[in-house]
Amino acid sequence: MPIVPSGNLGSPIIAGSVSAANNQYDDVIQASASLADVDAGQLKALIEGESAFRPSAISSANAVGLTQIMVSTAREVYNNNQAIWDRLKSSGISNANDITTETLKNPDVNVPLGAQYMRQMQNRFGTQGNEWIQGYNRGPGNVDVNADVSALHGETQRLVNIISEKTLVYQADFSSCFLPSTSITLADRSTKQIRSIAAGDNILSYDIEAENTVISHVQEVFSRLANQ
Repeated sequence: MPIVPSGNLGSPIIAGSVSAANNQYDDVIQASASLADVDAGQLKALIEGESAFRPSAISSANAVGLTQIMVSTAREVYNNNQAIWDRLKSSGISNANDITTETLKNPDVNVPLGAQYMRQMQNRFGTQGNEWIQGYNRGPGNVDVNADVSALHGETQRLVNIISEKTLVYQADFSSCFLPSTSITLADRSTKQIRSIAAGDNILSYDIEAENTVISHVQEVFSRLANQ
């Protein structure tokens, strides 16, 4: 981090993030994204849009968990991706039949499978447009190629907008390097660009172990800012 606080060491809260408490799933998101070769910030944004970070969420179509993946889809993903077998084995998944509605409520099972399905959609439709998001949300057979966002099905349109708005915010959760213009939330809830943070400032940060926000006093600042 470019900021060294005293007292409880937490992660600085970036202005505009939904909730620092959502960082509780960052480890499994980052590991799953790395294994699937997808962007961790984009995966986290997808999770917000699909489930609002609720691991027990079940949709009317019976999509389950953080990434809102269906049991049948998750089993197919499992059978086609031996690379995740070892990771899922530690969570009690030894074969596709172990994947059920209940086991998909476990983030350590759900997120690796959702990340692999996300990779499948991006391999098929590319990463630049909204087609892969359509494929993930509605199924690859229901993709409207080159469709404008405003023409999409309401739920898919909302998901596209969330991923577009939140990916950059969440990418900062997985990086030790911030843009100079990144806004950090101060203890009084005002914000300041990270380039202007100085020793003596009090910043609002999130203590992962305590699962709450804390006020951290900046002792030292050093430069690890990305080039603009």
